Amino acid sequence: MSGPGQSTVGPVLSDAEYRSLCEWVYLQTGMVFDDRRRDVVENRLGARMQQHSGLSVQQYLRRLAVDEREAREFLDLLTVNETYFFRDLPQMTVFRQVLEEMVAERRQVPLGRLRVWSAGCSIGCEPYTLAMCIQEELDRQRVSLEWHVLGTDISPSSLEVAESALYSDREVRDVPPDLLKKYFRRRDTWWEFSHPCKNRVQFRYSNLLRPGREVQGAFDIVFCRNVLIYFDDASRRQVAETLFDLMVPGGYLFLGASESMSRISRAFQLRRVGSGFVYIRP
Repeated sequence: MSGPGQSTVGPVLSDAEYRSLCEWVYLQTGMVFDDRRRDVVENRLGARMQQHSGLSVQQYLRRLAVDEREAREFLDLLTVNETYFFRDLPQMTVFRQVLEEMVAERRQVPLGRLRVWSAGCSIGCEPYTLAMCIQEELDRQRVSLEWHVLGTDISPSSLEVAESALYSDREVRDVPPDLLKKYFRRRDTWWEFSHPCKNRVQFRYSNLLRPGREVQGAFDIVFCRNVLIYFDDASRRQVAETLFDLMVPGGYLFLGASESMSRISRAFQLRRVGSGFVYIRP
């Protein structure tokens, strides 16, 4: 099967077929695919149809509606995007500042704990990045507390990579050398995230529009970066409500650099931290 980064000649969909497919994707995920991404959709559809060479486009589209496994496989291929460790370094600096404050507060609380959710975690670079930052801050402050990071995504293949914790040179390119040495080990051509704190990171299949029992609040910190850009306003509002409900009062929400809650929800407050900004659940 061709991967998302490979060149695959996909079927040429009629306008009606393309609209029908995009409507189905929207109903399943809340993600919006318009004409600007038509080539991507057709190419990735072609990659799946290579596995079902006897089906016409119409037959395959009908199969998506009734075959849950095939639907997941197609959505998996459609939604995989590039990711890497310590993505958006300025925002990670803000996270470290927030983390320093939260850990210091929990020093005074018996049986203190910290729960972090990486929503739309892809292949796990973000959850493991957060885990490294948490472990480093706990070590620096010499604090022991119960903490966990949950990573969720709608891509089964991405979650398999996350569970394996094996990454390419490109994906670890921004990991500071001292942390690369401390948290990873070389395995053939891969880097394996092998630090014991890996046991505090869990991965679950979950749809942000319908999180289900896989995601249990309440979270102190939520990362939902570069996810809302794929949704329309109605779905964004629904996701914002979900995030709000699953966060503790005073919890922090990190969005992507190009994302904002200003047109979506007034439930969150914007707070300046150092040279950056983060949202707070009142």
